[in-house]
Amino acid sequence: MVAKALKIWYNALWIYKLIVEGGEEIMKKGIHPDYKVVTVECTCGEKFETRSTYAKGDLKVAVCSKCHPFYTGKAKFLDTAGRVDKFNKKYNIK
Repeated sequence: MVAKALKIWYNALWIYKLIVEGGEEIMKKGIHPDYKVVTVECTCGEKFETRSTYAKGDLKVAVCSKCHPFYTGKAKFLDTAGRVDKFNKKYNIK
């Protein structure tokens, strides 16, 4: 019961710091990497900005949401080495 009350009090204090004090003292100073805006460039030519702790400049990626088959709806499910047919034959499924 006491632990629950302490947790509620701690959460209330955290929210107070976030709202009233502007949230500046919630994270410790000097131990976190810089969180900055970076440009991500895909091999398909798509470019977009995001925030990251990546320190070496812009990011270059091989696939993005514009060209990845899962996101474009062009995903193809391949039957590798006839495994589905083998399973159906083994269990007499048609």
